Amino acid sequence: TNMMIIMPVDSTDIKVAQFPPLITNIVRDPILVAPGQDVTVTAKIKDVDGTVADAKLYWRKNSTTNVEVAMTSLNDSTYQAIIPSQTDSCVVDYFITASDNQGNTSTTPSDTARNRYFYLVLDRPLTIQDVQYSPFGGGFSAYNSYDVTVSGVVTADTSDIPLPSQIIIQNGNGPWSAIRIFGTDALTLNRGDLVTVTGIVNENFSHTQ
Repeated sequence: TNMMIIMPVDSTDIKVAQFPPLITNIVRDPILVAPGQDVTVTAKIKDVDGTVADAKLYWRKNSTTNVEVAMTSLNDSTYQAIIPSQTDSCVVDYFITASDNQGNTSTTPSDTARNRYFYLVLDRPLTIQDVQYSPFGGGFSAYNSYDVTVSGVVTADTSDIPLPSQIIIQNGNGPWSAIRIFGTDALTLNRGDLVTVTGIVNENFSHTQ
């Protein structure tokens, strides 16, 4: 059996890796935000080689100035911050940073110029356009991974797109007006049907569905 042994001459030959906190499971409540509603954002934040020193949420309204909010520790890994209520038809975006006891810092999303978490404040039912809308280059929906309900007319059925079988529903003719839907129930739909669908939004190769 071949064997390799690392034999440093002195302590300067060894460098111990340090890791910033890991930020995961970012969730907002409520999912559908109406005017006058505060929004609670929670996240799991852990540090594998130390302790979390602080966590902050930065939010802004309609791409104006960032507002810094210190996140509150609910337990050893769950942190929470509240974004105050806003007026109808505005867009609120946010990101989270965390630092550990060694001075390492992480941010999620990592490139806040290209992508941020965000939501729409709406005094009306959700539409396909709302689900499709993405103000950043990353293309992610404000409702990614959340359960939503939207309505539209079937503009393509399985006879149009047989493999993989999929359905397209549409509401209007402007930008963001169509979305594809999947599932066995959807396969029975036909072009021209007016339908209301409920499902989990996700991104599939940069396509919101």
